[in-house]
Amino acid sequence: MLSSQITFRTALPSESARVAELHAASWRSAYRGYLSDAYLDTDIVAERARVWQARFVPPSEVVFNYSLLRRGHRGRMRSSTDAALRSSAC
Repeated sequence: MLSSQITFRTALPSESARVAELHAASWRSAYRGYLSDAYLDTDIVAERARVWQARFVPPSEVVFNYSLLRRGHRGRMRSSTDAALRSSAC
């Protein structure tokens, strides 16, 4: 009887390109027929590589961009970044 063992470990930032290749291959296999062939046949490895490089950025280097929504004049929703941009333009 053959026994096999799988070892899981945390991927390293230097492995982001290989993770992207695996990710793209899994999409091409799993999503064929669900996503368009035109998309799956493009260079999704490069697109996934950009995503995985960003995911491997250490947390201390991540910059979060956000804006808070508030109800503005006449009840319309506005973001705080919109208000900041308008006030700095005056």
